[in-house]
Amino acid sequence: MLKAISVSDKIWWVGVNDRKTPLFENLWSLPYGVSYNSYLIDDEKVALIDGVKGEFFGEYLERIQSIVGARPVDYLIVNHVEPDHSSAIRMLRQVYPNITVVADKQALTLIGQFYGTSLATKEVKDGETLELGAHSLTFATIPMVHWPETMISFENSSGIAFTCDAFGSYGALNGTTEGISLEPVDKYNVRLTLSDAFFASCQAGDQKVTLRIEDANGGSSEVATTYRLEGLVPVTADDYDLWANTVTLRVVSFTPGTTVQFGLRSSGGEWQPMAGTSQGNDFITATYAPQWEEKTTADWSTPATVLPYSRLKKGTGISAGNTYDYKATVGSKELSGRFTADEGAPMTDGSLESWRSAQQFPGSGTNYTFWGSGYNPFAKELCTRDEAMPGRVGTYCAKLSATYNTLAKVPAPGNLFTGDFAIQVLGGMGGNVSFGKKFAYNARPRAVRFKYHATIGEVNYNLHGGKIPVGEMDKARIFVCIVDWTAQQKVFAGTKAPTGTWDPETQTEAANGPIIGYASKFIEETTQGDEMVEVILPINYYQDTAAAPDGKYNIVVSCSTSAYGDYMDACTTNVMYVDDFEWVY
Repeated sequence: MLKAISVSDKIWWVGVNDRKTPLFENLWSLPYGVSYNSYLIDDEKVALIDGVKGEFFGEYLERIQSIVGARPVDYLIVNHVEPDHSSAIRMLRQVYPNITVVADKQALTLIGQFYGTSLATKEVKDGETLELGAHSLTFATIPMVHWPETMISFENSSGIAFTCDAFGSYGALNGTTEGISLEPVDKYNVRLTLSDAFFASCQAGDQKVTLRIEDANGGSSEVATTYRLEGLVPVTADDYDLWANTVTLRVVSFTPGTTVQFGLRSSGGEWQPMAGTSQGNDFITATYAPQWEEKTTADWSTPATVLPYSRLKKGTGISAGNTYDYKATVGSKELSGRFTADEGAPMTDGSLESWRSAQQFPGSGTNYTFWGSGYNPFAKELCTRDEAMPGRVGTYCAKLSATYNTLAKVPAPGNLFTGDFAIQVLGGMGGNVSFGKKFAYNARPRAVRFKYHATIGEVNYNLHGGKIPVGEMDKARIFVCIVDWTAQQKVFAGTKAPTGTWDPETQTEAANGPIIGYASKFIEETTQGDEMVEVILPINYYQDTAAAPDGKYNIVVSCSTSAYGDYMDACTTNVMYVDDFEWVY
């Protein structure tokens, strides 16, 4: 197990060294690597100060647990939200579900946008102190060093200031010289020997070693070579595909005919055994892939007859942000490891915290283009900012209010969607909705999580022979689609019959490309209680083997107070609050 390094009484360095990243922020060369420095205070309350880059979480956790064992970690102090400090947050929460993130207001806003809003948080201000027992931390904000949310944590008993990037420099911490020997051969040559002791701290697989020689006159030479070491190869991001949900485990053995039995499990789950296959190059591998369950019925309220779809079978394959144990039995020897898969990309502005104004749909700045709404000068109530509805996370949620457009003489359902809206006056007044926005999928979502509260009444307008007669209860609807479109799907609704309408439950293709998967919820009655409720909807996939979509338009989220509002089929008193959209990986 990797060990923590003592800094002071009950204060430990638990960071990691990165010797494989070639460029920092793809700009600055890292010839000597870089260290991600995190510290642990082991007191009545256990606190971590700063985090590490997510891909090194396995090493990070080993160092933490070398001090605290199975005890919980109470606090994570986030001095700075840049990913090399914070991208292990969700992984830490998996291991320590009751951990509280401590940061200033601006940092907490960024954390919500980066990693979702379901984290326990504690806001601290300049000069405030957090008591840990014999140790305590006092916080000082230092904005723009080098992001606007940066702060310093000062430990009062030791006098140690944890300054995040304020006095940082590039370079991994120096390794050992054990196992290195030099032996003169003749006047011009020296033999360098790297023994087992040198590689004792190295993991199995191919290890790149760079030798740089300098003489007294300033001359230098550099040569790189690769050493292959036997054993169970640690899992890295190169070994898994988070859209395909696969991972390949590898063992290096120099003995011909070696048999290997692999095992993989999610934390606390059942082991999945698999026999290894020789690749003929010292590597024996096993690839774990997901299983799919085919379904033909919906398990959420829906008036539509759904098309056959598939869902990922629980406990098979791997998913983003989750931690897995793996092992290999080689002869009589069992080797084991643990890895945490990279985080999946969060839904863009899913927290709905940034708004164009108090009376406009979410988004910061006039050029913001992800979320859209039918908000217009004739119907300003369709999507407004709300800061009073209980159950929301953060300051704001969206309030969608149906209305009646007296100019066009049509009902207007409250709405929020990913796309663009344009009002049409000539040739039949109404609205043109263009569904679809760009989203970069680095992993396959299993589900979508959000919150809502709805007030549903009877349909009082039906202009185009829609789905629900006047006098019957209306239905609100929220759906999320993964699509791969070359252009936006345009829908016109207004005084004339709608055109371009589509429904992911009843079609696998739209005019501009396939529907990869969807989640849909019809809301048929008023929400019980006064608070927003949380819903997790599984993604139903039409295409379970297709590559991750990379076209111009890849995501559709649609929220409407009337499911069939395109047909002017609506109750004009419906109200729905929505907030906190998150992918579940």
